[in-house]
Amino acid sequence: MQGFEKNRKIALDALEEICKNNPHQQTNIIDELFELIYQCSDRTVIQEIIRSLARMGNHPIIIARFEKMLESKSKFNDYTLLTVAEGLKQIDRENQKASQTLVEMLDSKDKTLCILASNILGKLEIEEDDAIRALENKIESTDNSNIKVKVKLIYNLSVLIPNHDLVNSTIETINFNDLTEEEILTVAYDLFKIKEEKNILFNKLLELTFAKDRPKKLKNICFYLQRMITRENAKKIIHSYRDYCSNQFLSKNCKNSHEIDTLLWHCAQHMSYPEFYQAWHEPNTTQKQLENSYNDLTEILKQLQPNDKKSPLKIDDQFHVQVILIDNSNFTNPDNPALDIYIQMVQQNCPKCSESRPKTMQELKAYWQLDVNINDKPLFLLFYPKANNGELQGWSDRFLQDLDKFGGNIGIIVSEPINFSNLRSFFADDPQLIENILGWMRSIILEQ
Repeated sequence: MQGFEKNRKIALDALEEICKNNPHQQTNIIDELFELIYQCSDRTVIQEIIRSLARMGNHPIIIARFEKMLESKSKFNDYTLLTVAEGLKQIDRENQKASQTLVEMLDSKDKTLCILASNILGKLEIEEDDAIRALENKIESTDNSNIKVKVKLIYNLSVLIPNHDLVNSTIETINFNDLTEEEILTVAYDLFKIKEEKNILFNKLLELTFAKDRPKKLKNICFYLQRMITRENAKKIIHSYRDYCSNQFLSKNCKNSHEIDTLLWHCAQHMSYPEFYQAWHEPNTTQKQLENSYNDLTEILKQLQPNDKKSPLKIDDQFHVQVILIDNSNFTNPDNPALDIYIQMVQQNCPKCSESRPKTMQELKAYWQLDVNINDKPLFLLFYPKANNGELQGWSDRFLQDLDKFGGNIGIIVSEPINFSNLRSFFADDPQLIENILGWMRSIILEQ
């Protein structure tokens, strides 16, 4: 049977290719394929032929014959008509007969048919008023007992209109406590892709993970949790795991599964040690203790500057380098801190800009390349974050993308991994931070 299906696909692909390369044979081939549709009783074969015809492109005969099929509803089942409507919409985006068919299918009592119709609207991004209205009406008329259908509908509406009010309000009516573990995982795939729902979904999956009774689908649950890990969510996982261990310890049954071990490992990739420590010991850890656990980056980095801030730094008693330290605590605009960086550079004896003060990262790049990074003495620009309420302020992606284009010797201290080819990153909680920075400088000097 599999061999037959494979041969059938090969034959259809060959006919498509012949149609594309031999325009004079197109009409005959198209007529033959439509004749097969009317003669065949196998729905799967019919749908394959319809899709094959749709891939042949915007041919007037195909459009006309497809429209005729939609008008002859009694001759075909709804699933075949749905495939025709999708194919027609692919080759003729403005076709109203196809749109009308999709809208009618949305109101079908057949749940699968309804879901498939909404999927087509989302996949093809059909933003026509009638289609949107039909989707909205179907969402409002579908109660939470049909949660799978409802979630599919709101997902496809969110694809067409992000942040739609109905999507947000419908999500708020979902009571996860009324759903079984199986139902939660069934709808999780679509809810995961709706940004507004992620926090609610995360909290419920987390609750299931560390429930008293181990969930049956733990692997699936942990998979979604891993995909939703942020620094804040990682802290929530550590909190829950700590409480879980405490309860299990009391019952002398504290056993980890491979799935939970993997989940904890993913958390560790998104947290610094001080953050992990705080998450585990909170609320016992004071803010002052946490700030001290960073060992005060500002004080540590002073080792990279001479006391007078004018003399060069001497490495290994033989190499003279200049290090410019830039902290982000006073960045007015994290995406474009050009002027803030320029001020700190001038305060550390960099020359003033030969043109006007740089107001954009592009202008700062020109200043760095033309006015600053031109001396014989090796020059290093090192960015570092300052702790604020026990947390290091992160770096804007836009800022990092612009900085990556500067060229020269630029390092940046981070609390989470970054991936930029021209920036040398160092972890703030690295006990060998200064040694690693000096090693980086040393290797660059030796290469020159």
